[in-house]
Amino acid sequence: MRKRSAFLGGLALALVGCSVLDPNQVYIYPCAVQELKKRNAYYSLEDVVRRKDTLYVGASAVKITPQTEQYLAGFGNNRRSEGVRDDLFARCAVISYNDKTIAFVALDLIGFANENVQDIRHLVSSMRGNYVDDVVIASTHTHSGPDVLGLWGFGLPGVPLRSGVDDEYLAMLYDK
Repeated sequence: MRKRSAFLGGLALALVGCSVLDPNQVYIYPCAVQELKKRNAYYSLEDVVRRKDTLYVGASAVKITPQTEQYLAGFGNNRRSEGVRDDLFARCAVISYNDKTIAFVALDLIGFANENVQDIRHLVSSMRGNYVDDVVIASTHTHSGPDVLGLWGFGLPGVPLRSGVDDEYLAMLYDK
């Protein structure tokens, strides 16, 4: 019971802390940093993140603000961006305990289609040297972000005639 409560406490701290993290800084659990510094040719990252009964938590954020004019999600069709008031971010907390590593990602977007989530999971699982077992992706449901669902592009009121998804922006989002 004690191990479980420590894990849940660390999880809560990581998730609550994500909303106040400095997006320009990467936070790494201090013990993991020390272990990484001690690595040699026979010591791998997997040895660090797969250590039994040890909780590791890392968090980061990257800007996902589009650099070009976009159709905005929500509040009807034909609504185009006119500039940037606040940056959009993808925030991530990665939690590793025993043999399981999970990445929790929050996107400042109205939503993210299951097809896109599956694509991201496939990309993450195919990265060499990656020890993430699962990826959970959620959206903050902002109505001031780009249309990544294709529902708010050019069209009549309530009837989209063309998708509002910018393929170049979506490709940048996948890269981030």
